[in-house]
Amino acid sequence: MKIHSILLVFIICLLVSSLFFPCSCGNKNTIEIQTSIYNSGRIGYRSVNISGQEYQQLQEILKTLRTEFNASKSQEETLFHFQSAIQTLKQLRLLPDTFNNNQLNQALVEHLNFGSPWEMRIHRNVSNICCLVYGQVTNSITITPLTRAVTILTFAGIIPYNMVDKIFNNLSKVPFVLVSRITLGNTIFKWHEGQTYEIDDPSQGYIDTFGILGKRNFQSTSLYGALPLLPFSYGGFAYPAIMGFNGIRLCNTRTGVTTYIGSAVWARIETHLPYSGKSS
Repeated sequence: MKIHSILLVFIICLLVSSLFFPCSCGNKNTIEIQTSIYNSGRIGYRSVNISGQEYQQLQEILKTLRTEFNASKSQEETLFHFQSAIQTLKQLRLLPDTFNNNQLNQALVEHLNFGSPWEMRIHRNVSNICCLVYGQVTNSITITPLTRAVTILTFAGIIPYNMVDKIFNNLSKVPFVLVSRITLGNTIFKWHEGQTYEIDDPSQGYIDTFGILGKRNFQSTSLYGALPLLPFSYGGFAYPAIMGFNGIRLCNTRTGVTTYIGSAVWARIETHLPYSGKSS
């Protein structure tokens, strides 16, 4: 009961900060990039406004990284390219001051060494396991236990629905030991004249993986997470695609395009809705 009380106070503090300390929109001539570091579940955060020229440089770095990812012959070679790109991101001031390259590299490798117990559980619908992950997608969120707590408090009427987005933005800045999942695509509920309508909204872009099942690449204007887990509910459904993500998440707040560079325990991605009964 004490833990629940502490969590409630923590969420209320985030709500107050969202009400009275709104995020700065920044200069219209700059682009805000939000960076989150997932290191064995621990989050580091930084938000930086960069110029159009710096953004083009960033895009070139990411484009080169994808080419190198797909040309790599081994996971060790891919990790080398990851490290090179991460150092360049650090030079662009995109990484948090608390960023520790050695710790992140160790976290990336941890997911690649789970070995035969996972191989024993492979079935034909798995996209990849114990894999390196690189991708750029729209309409994607990262779920942690705290985001679930916010959702429960919202449905209970404790947190106003129109404050949820601001609270989620603040949650990404909090250092905490968390287990992360990445979602792709969602179903939005709309109410009109007493009736409920469902609008399916897929992610667009690509996710490349390199793991026990080799290289598995997914590129489409219609991507959905298809892990056999309950969708994340928030007034709609967001579909889990990647579980146990360690690495770097870069989000362009202007376009909503999110880049992932890291590793994961398990990935399953489809180009269609994964569930016939979304409410189950």
